[in-house]
Amino acid sequence: MEHILRGRLFDPILYKEIRMSAGQPFWLYKFNIFDEALIEKMRAEGKFIHTKDLERNGDILFVGWCLKQIYMDELPQLWCVLRGDMSIVGPRPVKYGSF
Repeated sequence: MEHILRGRLFDPILYKEIRMSAGQPFWLYKFNIFDEALIEKMRAEGKFIHTKDLERNGDILFVGWCLKQIYMDELPQLWCVLRGDMSIVGPRPVKYGSF
């Protein structure tokens, strides 16, 4: 029953990662639309987590798929825009340490 909507019952709803914008690191918040166990496995193996590949492979949760259909999966990033860490237009901030 707990796997129907979000994967596991106690998986976090949001996650954060460090990104760079204007030469400064900041926390970028995103909805956790993928199975947390899969993400943790990829991190443990040192693999780069490319979300587009996960979406194409069908590793997205049902709730995540629904959020993406109406573009609400990007809503937590609006907090970063309001704080002034990133802008609405321009390139997506790169992951910290990937440049």
